[in-house]
Amino acid sequence: MSRDIFKLATGGVVSSALLFASIPFIARLYTPEDFTLYAAFIAVFDLLSVVSTLKLEIAITVAKDDDEAKSILAVSMLS
Repeated sequence: MSRDIFKLATGGVVSSALLFASIPFIARLYTPEDFTLYAAFIAVFDLLSVVSTLKLEIAITVAKDDDEAKSILAVSMLS
């Protein structure tokens, strides 16, 4: 179980590091107005994704067996 938690934490750290490293390149390509529009889109999308999946993607990783994980995935997709 601690190995799974380590995988999830490592994924979050790596994605944050990639985002942080790409900021200087992206800042040269887009205007502040583009960033504002992007931030508004992401804020709405993040909220809708949490509501629409009922945050069940976290439960998939904690499932005791594959059948339980498949059931949780099905409920998440239906919601």
